[in-house]
Amino acid sequence: MAGCTLGAALEFEPIEQARNWAHRFGDSYPLTNYWSEVRNPEEVHYIVGKKRDLTRTGMNAVPPDDDIIYTLLGMLAMEEYGKDFSQQQLAEIWKKYLPLGNDSPGGEKGCWWGERTMLRNLLEGKTLPEAGTDCNANLQNIAAWTRADSYGYVFPGNPERAAELAYRDASMNHRRNGIYGSMFMAAAIAAAFVVDDPIDALQIGLTEIPENCMFAEGIRWALRQSPANYQEAFDLTWNIYDGMFNGSAITNALHVVMGLMIGKKDFTRTIGETVAMSGDNDCTGATAGSILGAVIGKEKIPQHWLTPFQGRIHIYLQGMPEYLSIEEVCSRLEILAKRFHS
Repeated sequence: MAGCTLGAALEFEPIEQARNWAHRFGDSYPLTNYWSEVRNPEEVHYIVGKKRDLTRTGMNAVPPDDDIIYTLLGMLAMEEYGKDFSQQQLAEIWKKYLPLGNDSPGGEKGCWWGERTMLRNLLEGKTLPEAGTDCNANLQNIAAWTRADSYGYVFPGNPERAAELAYRDASMNHRRNGIYGSMFMAAAIAAAFVVDDPIDALQIGLTEIPENCMFAEGIRWALRQSPANYQEAFDLTWNIYDGMFNGSAITNALHVVMGLMIGKKDFTRTIGETVAMSGDNDCTGATAGSILGAVIGKEKIPQHWLTPFQGRIHIYLQGMPEYLSIEEVCSRLEILAKRFHS
């Protein structure tokens, strides 16, 4: 939640522009705390929030974000149907809880890209697999692995099972590298609970995807690099992947990998350097935070990343309260982990 919130004001912002905004607001770049100010603070942010919610003085909960919502949807599916949920059951969870949002110009959507396409298709009566792929131009993009966190959380130390659930989820509306990215991240998060270094978790994540797929080749390439900072990591990535959509599963995963390498188990530096690389920053910050957080534990996360949340998450799921307790959500995930382990 910390990495996601830090990156949410930066999504796809070019580095130079993001750096200029930070300096204009008197913030460091890479950021070492939440934004002091943001542009257009009164603009709607994910249906129920405002952009000002992303600032350290305007925040009174984890701000609403689709990536956090996806983690909750995974939890809800496992609570209702168990670890062997079907794709159709997961689709029913989406239809029940996830709002499509406003389609008007400037309207706030509840989900984006291939997720919005799939939900619209489902609500129009199409069934899987057609609903996941019809008119979906985002089959190999990042979104599937932003849905992977909950599967890693409920299978700590069991990357194979985490990757299995991530595959079932991702393959609803992704293919090839979009799916491999989700399996890799779920496995890495699961492994992160039982290793002492996030790079070890990444190496374990590689064992759960095809060895010669483009995604795995990219991860292995990134692990051989030695970037000193976000700019070097960005330059290395785009010298190799020039022309690829910057919402791809591959390029954003490389930002996570190199952010973890640069951060060296320092939570602030890790999420700051990761979101500074541009791309889908709330997703990359969230995943880097998930992996490192599982390795180092909550006690080693500086309090300034946690205190502004005031112990609650601002959400926009249909039929649910506007706020959820962070402690309650963590407890529910822990209950699932214990049930699945038994």
